[in-house]
Amino acid sequence: MSTEAVGQPSASSETILHSDDGGASWVPQPSRTYDSLWGVSFVDPDTGTAVGVRDPLIPGGVILHTTDGGQTWTYQVSPENLRGVAFADWQTGLAVGERGLILRSADGGATWQRVSSGTTLD
Repeated sequence: MSTEAVGQPSASSETILHSDDGGASWVPQPSRTYDSLWGVSFVDPDTGTAVGVRDPLIPGGVILHTTDGGQTWTYQVSPENLRGVAFADWQTGLAVGERGLILRSADGGATWQRVSSGTTLD
């Protein structure tokens, strides 16, 4: 990961914290969602994915993706709440969530496919 920009979700709000100095200081950067964000992965200073939990009244989780360092985010829905995400490279990523959910992306997060975890437990 580059030290020029890294991301970290706020565990209790819709704000993503942004650093352009390798983490020495952090600035709140709105994600423009009211969903709770629980995991984030950046593969470079511009390309990142954040995941989390949608509004309690709306089933499913949320996936946010940016290609401009978090200035704008695209919004996707997952079948269950998501708790973490990691990308091995610009194309290959995994997101994990409740009830044994594992989602895999092979196209940089544009689409996600369910992968069997062998469990439906959290």
